[in-house]
Amino acid sequence: MKETFINSFKRGLHGTWSHPDPLQAIDGVDYITAGKRIEGYAFTIWQLSNHILSWAWQIVRRLQDKTPPPSDEKNNFYPVEEGPSSAEQWNEHRSELKQMGKEVEEILTDLDPKKQFGEWDNVTAVDNLMILITHNSYHTAQIVALRKALGAWKKSN
Repeated sequence: MKETFINSFKRGLHGTWSHPDPLQAIDGVDYITAGKRIEGYAFTIWQLSNHILSWAWQIVRRLQDKTPPPSDEKNNFYPVEEGPSSAEQWNEHRSELKQMGKEVEEILTDLDPKKQFGEWDNVTAVDNLMILITHNSYHTAQIVALRKALGAWKKSN
C-alpha cells in the first residue's frame, strides 16, 4: 500500500493524468516572457510560478517538521514584482522549483499519512499533499493559459 501511496503522489506532483508538470509549464519561457503582463489576466507567469513555489515550501516544511519559511500572507504569497530582474534570477527560481519537487519525493518515503498538523485545523499529511497537488494543478493551468495568450505555448509542450 505504501508504495502505491508514494507512486500516486509522485504522479500527482508531476501532473500525470491531470496537468503539465509545473516545470514543463515554464520550460522554454525566458525571463522577459515570464514577466509579461496581459490585459485581463491578474498575474504574470513569474508571479504564478512563485506563488506555486511559496505555497509548496509552506507545505514541505510542515511535512518535514520544520518551521515554514517566512511568508507574505498579506499578498497571498504572490510576489509584488511582475517579473524576474534577470535570466539568472529566473533560472535560480526554476532550480528551486525543481528542488522543491525532489524534497517532496524524499518526504514521501518516511511520511506517516495519518500524521496531523494542528496549526492547519488538524489536517493530515495526506491532506497537505492533496492541497499541494491540487494547488499546483490549478496554477499550472493558469500558466499554460498565459503562455497560450502570449503565443509561447507549442503543441509539443
